[in-house]
Parts: sequence; C-alpha cells; structure tokens
Amino acid sequence: MSRPDYSLDWRLSPILAERLAVLAGWLYTCRMVEAIHLSRGKLAAFQACQRRFYLRYQQRLAWPAPPVDPATAVALQHGAQFHQLLQRYFLQLPIEPELIAEGKVADWWQIFQRQGPVLPDGRQNDGRHFAELTLTVPVGDCLLTGRFDLLHLQPGRGHIYDWKTERQPRPAAALRQDLQTRLYLALLYLGSDALGASLAAEQIQLTYWYVQQPAAAVTFTYAEQWHAENWTYLTDLATAVTAAQQADQWPLTDDLAECRRCAYAAYCGREGADQAVPDWEIDPDEERPEIP
Repeated sequence: MSRPDYSLDWRLSPILAERLAVLAGWLYTCRMVEAIHLSRGKLAAFQACQRRFYLRYQQRLAWPAPPVDPATAVALQHGAQFHQLLQRYFLQLPIEPELIAEGKVADWWQIFQRQGPVLPDGRQNDGRHFAELTLTVPVGDCLLTGRFDLLHLQPGRGHIYDWKTERQPRPAAALRQDLQTRLYLALLYLGSDALGASLAAEQIQLTYWYVQQPAAAVTFTYAEQWHAENWTYLTDLATAVTAAQQADQWPLTDDLAECRRCAYAAYCGREGADQAVPDWEIDPDEERPEIP
C-alpha cells in the first residue's frame, strides 16, 4: 500500500492560507511589542551604567531631584521649539507666528534661512523629504530604533540631517564614534528597502548641522567596512542588554564620575548623591514633542 499524501494543496486552501498569513502577522506584531526597543539614549545609558538603564527604562522610577536647572530647562525648550519649527517647514505646514516670535528661536530661524545646509526645500520634484522619520530594525531579541530630524531621499542617495542647538560643536572624531552616528547610519542602510530606496552604504550620508555655528557642520559618508564594524558593535551591545534582561542583573558602574552626574545615585546608595548633577538628556528618538 502506498503511503498517503497528506500535503496541502495551497491552491485549494485559500482560506487556510489567508488565516495563516494573518496568524504570522499577529505573531510578528507580538514580537515587536515584547522585544526590547533600544534607542540611542537607551544604549548610551546602558553603556554608562546598567543600573541606570534598569532604573530609568525598566522600572521607570521618578527622579529623586529636579532634573534640570532653570537655564537648562529654557535651553531644552528652545531646542524643542526649533526642531518643531523645521519639522513644520519640511512638512509644508503653516508656521505658527509664536514659533518665530522675537527671541532665540527667531534668531535661529533666520540663521537657518541664510546659512542652512544646501538641500531641496521639499517643494520641488527632486526627491522626497521625511521629517521626524522613525526607522526600526531587528537585531536578535531587540529592536534598534532611531528618529531622523530630516531624511532626504533621491535615486541613489540618502541623506540624514540632524539639527543641533548646542553652542559648542563636538569634534568630528568624537561624532564618528558617537552612538547616534553609528545607529542612524546603520538604520538607514538596513531600512532603506522599506523606503523603496535600496541604498548601498556609500550612498548614505549623515550631516550634523549646528545652528549656533553653521560653518562647523560635519558630514559623514558611510561605507561597507564601516557598517560591518558598526553592526558588530551594535549587535554586541544589544546582546549585552538581552543578557542583562534575562539574568535580571543590573550591576552598578565602577566609574564614580558617572554617579556624580546621575540623579539615580540616591537609589543606589552611592555617596555624594545629594550633590549629584542629573544627567538629563532628552532622547531624540523618544521624547520629542509631536507637532499639533
């Protein structure tokens, strides 16, 4: 007797195929929800102190001290307003008068109009603009995510622009090693297919533009070898986060300088917590206010 054929004829089972596709999508969505989402800010916190990462992002504990002094709070507010202003501009939305009223942001807006990076204004048919675009790619049990201030795509080219409002630009060598640089370039390289671009590494650029020192703008061009190094670095970091999560072990840093600038030091019993200067940094990939 011949062995029965239990194989499915998909041509005769369209309903089953459709249901399996729905199930696969549901399982993928569940994985997206349960996976550890890692932004530049989270990765930096984990590198500085695993306990800080745990308290801030896993436990979401409240700060034991006011996070910023008044001057820093004003600077953060101005930075958020400037980003919102450029977001509206590149989305071709009306610019609200209060966004460009007299003051720091109004001055920055004038600087941007006079000395901003040379790029299409989004009103021409020479590419596509994506303002405040979030890209996410999987790595192991984690999801790496980043939000670009502006992404300009045209055939064979992808250019990320990041607006900086701090007074003192960082050296190019330090920026090249920064987690934001590593993460953003890797995300666009691996996520360009989803945007219909399919870019090679050498077709990707990232520009940091400083509104308070426009001439100090820094541009990086990606490369295959650089990506191989970046991806190994990011993969190892994500793997370390996963291992800490699975073991539920979050050791304190050995660098006491990190404790002196961390408001969570009060939770860890580290001396000098009452004199700690909070390491308050708005995560550009998570905390930026949405446009109204």
